[in-house]
Amino acid sequence: MTREGQAGLAAVSRRTALRLSIAAVAAGGTALLAACGGSPAVTGTASVASTAAAATTGTASSAPATVSAASTKAATSASSAVTSSATASSAVTSSAASAAATTSAAATTSSTVANVVPKAGTVNFWAYISNPAEAGQYDGYAKKYVAANPGKQVAVSGTGGDYYTKLETMMASGSPPDMVMLNNIVFPSYAAKDTLQDLSSLIARDKYSLDDFYPITYTAFEWKGAKLGLSTDLYVVGFYYVPQMFQAAGIKEPDATWTWNDVQEAAIKLTKPDKSQFGVRVYNDYARWCTVTWDYGADFFDKDESPTKAMFAQQGVIDAITLWTNMVNKDHSSPSAADLKANPNLGGFWFGTYAMDLVDGPTILSLVQKNKSSLAWAVAPYPKGPSGKNTTAAFPDGLQIPKGSKETDNAWDFLKYLVSPDFLTGFAADTGRMPSRKSLAEGPAYQKPFKDAGVQHTDQIPLAATYSRVVANSGANLDIRTIANKEMTQSWNGTRAVKDSLQAIDQQVQPLLDQLAK
Repeated sequence: MTREGQAGLAAVSRRTALRLSIAAVAAGGTALLAACGGSPAVTGTASVASTAAAATTGTASSAPATVSAASTKAATSASSAVTSSATASSAVTSSAASAAATTSAAATTSSTVANVVPKAGTVNFWAYISNPAEAGQYDGYAKKYVAANPGKQVAVSGTGGDYYTKLETMMASGSPPDMVMLNNIVFPSYAAKDTLQDLSSLIARDKYSLDDFYPITYTAFEWKGAKLGLSTDLYVVGFYYVPQMFQAAGIKEPDATWTWNDVQEAAIKLTKPDKSQFGVRVYNDYARWCTVTWDYGADFFDKDESPTKAMFAQQGVIDAITLWTNMVNKDHSSPSAADLKANPNLGGFWFGTYAMDLVDGPTILSLVQKNKSSLAWAVAPYPKGPSGKNTTAAFPDGLQIPKGSKETDNAWDFLKYLVSPDFLTGFAADTGRMPSRKSLAEGPAYQKPFKDAGVQHTDQIPLAATYSRVVANSGANLDIRTIANKEMTQSWNGTRAVKDSLQAIDQQVQPLLDQLAK
């Protein structure tokens, strides 16, 4: 499910897959995801456990995960459960208890999560794990933690399919995990139900500084003044282009002065009549066209937290999204669903298919490294709208401690480890994800793999974090996204005016907001 096509699917990590529903959307399908994108999902189950007691570090094992392509259930929103055939945000197990049990202070075993209860003192961490390789990766993280912290115990469990559905069941049972992973799209539905602990007192007790974190990585998980999570990484939608294509066409490369009108004009010139090359790639996805909407000084809602009024039909939103649909249906500088269907080779701009693309760092890094193309890429500041400002979307992954955890202090210690400079340095190197800490994201170690892959102006990747935003914190986020993508498909296909699609979205979203406000 990468935006750039099925060829890149295997290279995309769990959270990258979570955020990029574009291929399905561009092909005319509806997409729902629980982060910055959804996709035809993968499902799996895995359980890994690592323990250490006294001065002895226990062994750890990883149960094989089963993986299958399937549609998955979306997270239950504050108003109702949502199901979509293109969702991909989930993880973790089934009944009121989960994970792995330790057989002694010096050894551990692992089992399926459905019938095992972690030993007292073990942090039961539920994370989305979609395949065996990832299960092993998280097992390694847990083992490193317990090796450095004798006496600590951690059990990591996960499924790649119906994470949120099963997590909802555990929360309701009164026996939640000790720590969970909720991205900013699904987080509000849990916050609204008062199921997450406020970390403020723990932060104050430990005098834990947040100064090194990009503010968006923790403000995205604030609710009614409470700090309910911290983030390991930050997906930011960047603006990438291929310098060689601009040079060949005699067009000035994008810079900080560029507006969306400049993008449109350049895209027309960079598109070849035989459709072997398009100037730009824009996507029918609520979590993507929010960016150009913000650049136009407009918004979908009256406020960011618990919005009460849908504003999709306002003129600024119409103008912004019309610009994108015109690139598809009028200028033909971005491929249509029919173009993509007719030419499966329109896989991605790293193959020389698109001169400009809206993509995030982990996606471009993994795919560039995998495909070893001779093309060089560059990052430019996100284009400005008529407002004179540029704003892009960010999608942080949060770590939270549920209310009812029996291991709050131990969970907090493990959470701090997962956002520590030591851990995030290795995590970023493993995944290409932008660390939530400014000192790391803006440092040479994080940017080196991008430079080695031929990406120019890598300083623009972390810089985008400083002008990024998250979508509104609404308990109906998943429902809203499903509705928005479905209704806008007709405009993307050129069969309905953008204003009519936005009006239809408004009429369906407002009742959801009204219900939540009761």
